Amino acid sequence: MAVPAPAAHPGPHPNGRAPGRYYLLPYAGGGHAAYRLLTDHWAARPDRHPAAVPFAWDSARYLGGSGLRGLAGELARRIADDLAARPVDRYGLFGHSMGALLAYETAAALLELDCPPPAVLAVSGRVAPQYGFRPAVDLDDPRSTAEYLRSCGGALAQAAEDPEFVELVQERLRGDVLLGAEHVHQERPPLPLPVIALGGRDDPLAAHEEMAGWLRHGVGTGELRLFPGGHWFLWDHVPAVAARLAEALRTGAVTAEGGETTERPAECRNTFPGSNTA
Repeated sequence: MAVPAPAAHPGPHPNGRAPGRYYLLPYAGGGHAAYRLLTDHWAARPDRHPAAVPFAWDSARYLGGSGLRGLAGELARRIADDLAARPVDRYGLFGHSMGALLAYETAAALLELDCPPPAVLAVSGRVAPQYGFRPAVDLDDPRSTAEYLRSCGGALAQAAEDPEFVELVQERLRGDVLLGAEHVHQERPPLPLPVIALGGRDDPLAAHEEMAGWLRHGVGTGELRLFPGGHWFLWDHVPAVAARLAEALRTGAVTAEGGETTERPAECRNTFPGSNTA
């Protein structure tokens, strides 16, 4: 699996490096275009927004073998290779739903490699890993798959009316869902980077109390930011989500302007290299 080209090319930087980059890990059944609305928003202002590298994979390669953690290790190595070929001052990882869990495991795998660590881990629409796995779709019910596609919005919502496409996506979803279901969370020390968690106030798959559990997996200043909406809230708030992610990448911390915010307790805040808070 080759690392795809960034969806947006940043402008020149004084030291010859791109100003920032997000590696995007899609939700179950998603692919390179999963975050198209987000990457298009960033691409409109490359002088102010990060570049984006979306990933996709074949879950069947990892089922019953190295599992989700093996996939994360492969993605980490490819990210490290990409950073060596195209250095950036700061980079982050972002994933929604199943992509959030994979972003977390990929961040942990990156820390074991000889490359700069991520400046931020951003997760969305998934309970913290210690709470287990909750599939967003019933794999044995084509109607559930179609409803899932409609909830994704955009081209996937339109394609939900095509039974043949639904059947095709159902097989892809099956691999992703089974990969998440067989994953066993392993406790580890907090990652040495801040975690920003985004959620929908009415998301039936990720209550805000469980989303807040992500904050224990990072250090520095973390944040839980809630938006109106359900599991796919981010498509209703693309400018706000894009701005929050870009700001977190620029600063390595999270500001508290606007929206509804739940910060980690003061006793859980720790310093980390590059943080502007303690």
